[in-house]
Formats: sequence, structure tokens, C-alpha cells
Amino acid sequence: MKKNSTKLKQTNFTYLSEKLEPEEVHQIMEGCLRSLRDLFIRESQKRPMVLVIEDLHWIGACGTAFFRKGLFPGQFKENVDKMPEVIHLIEKAGRESDFFKGAVNPYSFISGFTGLAFGHNGRFEEGNLFLQKALQNAEMLDDPVTLGLTLLFYGCLYSVKGDWKSAKEFLEKTLIYSEEEKFLMVVVIGLIFIGYVHSHLEDPETGRGQAEKGLKMIRDSGIEAFLAFCYWIMGSIHLNLQDMESAQISLEEALRLSRKNGEKGWEGLALAGLGRVFSKKNLRDKKKTEEFFSQGLAILNEQKMKPWVAQEHMFLGEFYLDEGDKEKALENLKEAEGMFLEMEMDYWLDRTRKVLETVK
Repeated sequence: MKKNSTKLKQTNFTYLSEKLEPEEVHQIMEGCLRSLRDLFIRESQKRPMVLVIEDLHWIGACGTAFFRKGLFPGQFKENVDKMPEVIHLIEKAGRESDFFKGAVNPYSFISGFTGLAFGHNGRFEEGNLFLQKALQNAEMLDDPVTLGLTLLFYGCLYSVKGDWKSAKEFLEKTLIYSEEEKFLMVVVIGLIFIGYVHSHLEDPETGRGQAEKGLKMIRDSGIEAFLAFCYWIMGSIHLNLQDMESAQISLEEALRLSRKNGEKGWEGLALAGLGRVFSKKNLRDKKKTEEFFSQGLAILNEQKMKPWVAQEHMFLGEFYLDEGDKEKALENLKEAEGMFLEMEMDYWLDRTRKVLETVK
């Protein structure tokens, strides 16, 4: 089943570029919750599930709120709590292959994003199960838009975990499908993430070029959704290249945009990133470093973004080691080590243990 969905894709992204006021977002979420309530009532009354699924605002107007309350603002915990039941209901209705008049297959999209949300919470094994469902369904449909988006979610999951080889493989496939379909947002996120991956594969200059290309595309489009995260990735790549001035500029812009658009997850990452900037010797400012890390970790903990919390503890441990404060260095490095071990984040675990070896 293939779909000609160019017009719908353009309409959806035009809508995504519009800024909703907090009260409007609240009203949309309330409508979604009412729809979910109605769904459970109809389920209990054994009405035809086709009516239940088509009535869900989640697939229509609330699909946009789903984006804004999860992927774009980096706020994943609500999706982890609520989306598995929605997936179950679509499965129970036997409508995994339906598009519900949309540009992307909802079952693969919701399953894929739910898998990524679990990953951002550090629950990679559970996330992988949802992504397997999403990918199997997308491959069966043979719809390039749905397949490109699903591959993107998989690549992002592996990026969060630090499995750079697997991430690169999925993201390269993402770009093949999505550039062919001119699916702007997927191409942008794919380029940004593959740039981030290359920056950890001892090829940061290539990574910077790819991420800059994605950043230019999203800026030229006028869409602000996800832009804060794009700037955070640029800042991270500049940090890997030891370009502190560019890193500071990118991360300050990430912080400005995340606060402007109420994107708490990306705000936490931007704050912690600025902590890294001011922990470097040429810009060393202990007070700013500790304040930025403290604020960033508070948000990331509140959002339950465990992989990122662990990374920030590792970076903070490196800072205290440079400061000569072995007690605080060990406290943070041991915290990071335990979390990485629990989540099986091997790249970051090995990196943390190499730093720990220098403390003992």
C-alpha cells in the first residue's frame, strides 16, 4: 500500500510551525484525555472499534499535541505512561495498516515514537519492542514516508544509547527514503542526528557539516519545532571539536528557544551543555559550571531522561577531577557508572570507567 501524501505533509508541517499558546495546548490535551475516556467506555460496551479509533482526536488534531508534548519539546514521560494502551487498542481493532486519512501510518508512527520515548527514559529493551512492531508494520505497508520515519526513530534510539554503528546504519537508510519523498522534518532530524553520531565516531568535522546542513534547512523552513534540540546537537559537536566559542553560541540559542517554546527536555540539555562549556579550562568558571549543571540535572531528572542524567553526571565528574576534588568526582562518576551499567549503555560505561581509572 503506497500513498500520495505530499499535500497532507505540507499542511501538517505548516500547522506544526504555528505557535500554540499554553492554554490552547492544555485544551487539546484535555480533548485527548476525553477521547481516551470515551474510548474505554466504548470498549467496555463492545461497540465497533472502528468508531473508537476514528473518534480519537489523537489521530487528528491531538496528533499535533502528541508531537508537541513529546518529540519536539523533549517531554517523553507522558507518552511512556499513555501510549502503550493506545497501541494496544489499535491492535485489538486490527487496524494497524490503516492511515486514517493521514500522511503517515498512525500505528507505526505511535509505536515508533513510543519506543523512542522509552529509550529517553533509559528503558531501551522495552523501547526496542515497540520499534520492532513499528518497523515490521512499515515494511509490510511499503510506504516510504512511514518507513523513513520509523527508521528515524530507530536511529534516534540507538543514538541515545550510544550505539553509534547501529544508529548510523538506520539514519543513513532514513535519509534514503525521506529525501526521495521530500519529507522535510524527517530529513532535518536525520541529518542532525547523523551529524551527532559522526561526532562520536572520531569524525566530528563530517558531523558538523551534516548537522549544519540540517540546521539550515529547518531555519529556512521557518519551523521552530525541534529547533532548540538542533542547536543543542550543534553545541555538542562544537564541544567535541573543542570549539568553545561556537559551542557557547549554539547552546545559548538552544536555551533561548527551549524557554521561549516551553520545551523542558531540551532546556535541561541546553543548561547542562552550558555547564560543560564553562567547565573547560579556557573558560573555567566553577560557579557557572555548577549552576548550569544543577539546573540542567534538575529538569532532566524531573523529565525522567535517565540516559542524559547519567551523561551529565559523567561530565560533572570530569570537571571535579580537573578541579582536584576527587570526592565529588568519584561521587558523580560512580553515579554515572551505575546508571550506564543498568541501562547497558556500553559506550558511555567504558568512557566513564576510563576516567575512573585515573582517579584511583
